[in-house]
Amino acid sequence: MSWLSLTFRIGSDYVDLVGDRLLERGALSVDVHDAGEGTSQEQPLFGEPGAPPDQFWQQAEVTVLLEENANIDEIIQEVAEVIGSLALPEYQLAQVMEQDWVRLTQAQFEPIRISSRLWVVPS
Repeated sequence: MSWLSLTFRIGSDYVDLVGDRLLERGALSVDVHDAGEGTSQEQPLFGEPGAPPDQFWQQAEVTVLLEENANIDEIIQEVAEVIGSLALPEYQLAQVMEQDWVRLTQAQFEPIRISSRLWVVPS
């Protein structure tokens, strides 16, 4: 089994509207982050844990996980309608293959030496 990962950029004002609409249409997940992440345009946001930030990014990059047979043209058209644009947003599409996600996540952990005789080792 595989899925589709659809990524596009929109103004942050539309993130909640677009995310909610795509989830209603059957998206499996919606991930949002700063479109400028890792560049000179990155906008770090700070605040107290659990409190909404005082500001939001100007541009957000949205990645949506979809069923393999999703109609991408319809979804992009719907995004354009929600944001009130006549032009369709540019997007990237990638296939996400089935993997053992638990094992993949656990592979990032290394053994930790506590003392000469005690190690914490992931199973």
